[in-house]
Amino acid sequence: METICAICTALHPAAVGIVRVSGPQVPNLASILFKAKSSAYPPFPPGRLVLGTLQLRTQGREIPHCLFCYFAGPHSYTGEDCCEFHCIGNPILLADLVDELVVAGCSVAKPGEFTRRAWENGRIDLTTAEILNEFVRTRSRAGMLLAASQFSGELFRTAHLIRERLIHLLSTLEASIEFGETDRISINKEEMARELRDLLHQHDCLLKNFSTAQLLREGRRIAISGKANVGKSTLFNYLAGQERAIVHPQPGTTRDILREIVELGGIAVTLHDTAGLRTDSDDGLEVEGMRRTRRLIEECDGVILVADGSAPLEEIDRTLLRVNQSRPCLLVINKADLGQHPEWSFKPDMPAIRLSLRTGLRCDSLIPLLRETFGKFDIEEGPLLVTLRQKECVSRSKSSLQMVLDAYLSHDFEEVVVEDLRLAAQAMGELSGDVCSTEIIDRIFADFCIGK
Repeated sequence: METICAICTALHPAAVGIVRVSGPQVPNLASILFKAKSSAYPPFPPGRLVLGTLQLRTQGREIPHCLFCYFAGPHSYTGEDCCEFHCIGNPILLADLVDELVVAGCSVAKPGEFTRRAWENGRIDLTTAEILNEFVRTRSRAGMLLAASQFSGELFRTAHLIRERLIHLLSTLEASIEFGETDRISINKEEMARELRDLLHQHDCLLKNFSTAQLLREGRRIAISGKANVGKSTLFNYLAGQERAIVHPQPGTTRDILREIVELGGIAVTLHDTAGLRTDSDDGLEVEGMRRTRRLIEECDGVILVADGSAPLEEIDRTLLRVNQSRPCLLVINKADLGQHPEWSFKPDMPAIRLSLRTGLRCDSLIPLLRETFGKFDIEEGPLLVTLRQKECVSRSKSSLQMVLDAYLSHDFEEVVVEDLRLAAQAMGELSGDVCSTEIIDRIFADFCIGK
């Protein structure tokens, strides 16, 4: 087994940078690369940070004020002997340290190789490894908390138990087919049907929360829409906290769609500032911008509809109000400082706020209303599928299991369903990691960052 090393902190200047090492050569590396300030070391006790000097022998340099920490296997992250070098977080220095470790016999770790070794050595299960990657990559506080809640291994235990039940059904059915006539082995088909329905219900429970979990992980996409010159770009800049979009009295200044990621109530939201919609433009670029806006609105998870409350209600306003009633939508009636036109005195069939982005009137109420409109998620307690791979495994298992039940209901049960039961068990084994090809494992860990 090779000893591997990698930088495991961000590659930009920082107060501290860390290089991680795992493998059989770890006990020798301290004596080669690190000189403790205290004569009490080595040996280095596990889990204790020791102050000293980093020795880059091939470069003839010493870096003072560094820390070394040793983690003894099998109780380390990877299950092997591990260590970490903590030094000033200059990316050049960290790269030099990795070069020094390579000279000392280490190999540079591949993406996810530390976590893969943790899985191979039984420190974590495969689903927990995937959850760990989601925890690192999620773009919102809510997604991070959701991933953290899944570290207990409940998904692995659930998938493993479902697979065991499927294997039990499979072995019972195969025994009935193989030895039923001679050894009087028979199946209680009513009990079999109840077991199949219960297993299908468990599959449905796993799949139910996947879409919401994905939204928490990836965040929502929200389009800021409305007719031209109502304050969409001003709202976009206000929510982004900076002047990203051009604001000008002339209608049609927004042609391309601008994007900005903000956090609302712990949820990552990608805001899209779109071209103003109107029917009287003969500008080819503006027309193309409006075409892209309409397509984007269809793809987004919700809409912030901006209107000019000081102007008469036009037909395009009525159209936008009507087409957005069936989706999550917040109506922002802008320009309250100019007074309210009587035609805007009605009560909208959607959440709404009257404000002035120019003066700031009632803008302090906007963020809480946005959170209320777009930040609500209903997730039931229990194991969650957090990756598309996990969802596909459960979907394949459910599809095969449904075919088994359909065959039973059509009285074409035993001989037909053996292969379908085997496919269902195979899919759940891939989910838990009990049965997984090297190709699948490679694909899972290739998505990790280097150093994890």
